Amino acid sequence: MTEVINYLFDAYANYSAFEIVLECLAFGFGIISVIYAKRENILVYPTGITCTLITMYFMYNERLIGHMMVNLFYTLMSIYGWWNWSRKENNDVKVKISTFGFKDFPNATLIFFFIVLISYFSHDYFNTDLGVYASLDIFTSGIFVTAMWLMANKKLE
Repeated sequence: MTEVINYLFDAYANYSAFEIVLECLAFGFGIISVIYAKRENILVYPTGITCTLITMYFMYNERLIGHMMVNLFYTLMSIYGWWNWSRKENNDVKVKISTFGFKDFPNATLIFFFIVLISYFSHDYFNTDLGVYASLDIFTSGIFVTAMWLMANKKLE
């Protein structure tokens, strides 16, 4: 059991108390954001933005530029989603929950491949080994950014 605890907490050995509190806040805001998303509450966006901004600080400090860029994109998509979800027409919310349709496929595909290409070239530019982990990171970045776009447009899928 001691090995598990050491594995989990050794990463924080060089962190200041401020950084530990900041990371706990990011984690907390991330969890709260997921809860708000599930409830279709617009507070998903300010809590998500807080989480991604704090995460960007840590990614910058660790020189994980690709991850920082993905979090910047999440922040920008959150600003778009916040605006999109708050639009009203005749006191009624304009963007309603809908299903992913054929007309959404081209945009989702374009976003996915755009992020995959940007991630690939970012890894290449910063001379990151493009092994299994980097390839997985590139693929999952494409999925997660596309999912963020779908959430900002209230798509169920």
